[in-house]
Amino acid sequence: MKMLERLAAILKVTGRTLLPAKRLRGPDPDATAQAHLFKFDAELLFRVDEKSSLPLARLMMATDDIRHLRKLLIVQHEPSDATPSEKALVEGEVGHLFRLLCSHLFEAMGAFADLDDTCHGLLDDSVRTPQSAEEQVRASAALRTVRSERAKVLANKGRRHFIAIVRNLVGFHYPDDQKLRRTLAKHLWQCGSSDRLAGRLVASTLQGIGRYAVSDDILKLMIRDEVGGRSEDFARKYMEAIEQALDLVQALIDVVDFLIAHFVTVRWIRTEAAPDIIRIHPRIVQEHRRLVRERMRT
Repeated sequence: MKMLERLAAILKVTGRTLLPAKRLRGPDPDATAQAHLFKFDAELLFRVDEKSSLPLARLMMATDDIRHLRKLLIVQHEPSDATPSEKALVEGEVGHLFRLLCSHLFEAMGAFADLDDTCHGLLDDSVRTPQSAEEQVRASAALRTVRSERAKVLANKGRRHFIAIVRNLVGFHYPDDQKLRRTLAKHLWQCGSSDRLAGRLVASTLQGIGRYAVSDDILKLMIRDEVGGRSEDFARKYMEAIEQALDLVQALIDVVDFLIAHFVTVRWIRTEAAPDIIRIHPRIVQEHRRLVRERMRT
C-alpha cells in the first residue's frame, strides 16, 4: 500500500485508480475510445530539402518513446495485497521504466532544441494554428514549459539536471568501473545500517531468479550519491523529480502534437481518415479525466 500511495502521488491520481482492474467499477475493466487511422503523403511532412525535416523526425521518434513509457508507468501497479517479493519486483520495474523515460526525454529535449534553433519561429507559428482560444492557451503554455526546461536539462556546466544525471549515469548505459567501485566501496563497508547495500534477490519456482533487486538498489544509490544532499531527503527529491519529469513529458507531447497539426494545416496535407476504435486501460482513462479537470480549473 505504501508503494501504491507513492505511485498515486507521482501520477497525481487517487489510490483507487491504481488498484487491480477487477476492483474497478463495472464488469469490463477495459475502456474504448473512438479513433482514426490517418494516412497521408509522408513526403509533404518530411521534405528532404527542408532543414526542419531531420530534427522533426528525431523529435517524433523520441516523443513516441516517452509517450509509451509514460503509459507503462501509469498502468504498472502493485497489488494491494502484494507480498514482499512482489513489491521488490514492481519497485524494480518502475525504476527501470523511469530511467528509460528520463533517457528518451533527454534525447527528445535535444531534438527539440535543434528544431527550435534551426527553424526560428516555426514553433511559435505552430501554437497560433489551433482554432479555439482554449487550445491556443494550452499550446502556448506547453511551449513555454518546454523552452524553460530546455536549458536546465541540456546544461553542460554547473549542477546537472536530474534527468541528465539519470540518462548519463544509469539510463541508456551502465556506470563505468570507477563509479561502480566507488559506490560499492561506500555502501558495502563505510556506511551505517540505513545506507548499507542490502543483498536481495527475488526467485520463484516458475521463473527462477526473476529480479536482481540488489542491482536495483545499486542504481538507486548511485543516483542518490550523484544528486547529493542528505540521504533522508532523497526519497522526497526523487518523487519531486519524477513528478516534474512527467509534467515535462505532457508538455512536450502537446508541443509535438500541435506542431504536426500545424504542418498538416499550412501545407494543405491531404489525409485519409479511417474511423476506428481502440481499447484504453482504465487507469489511462482516469489520468486523462484528471488532466481535463486540471485544464478546466486553470
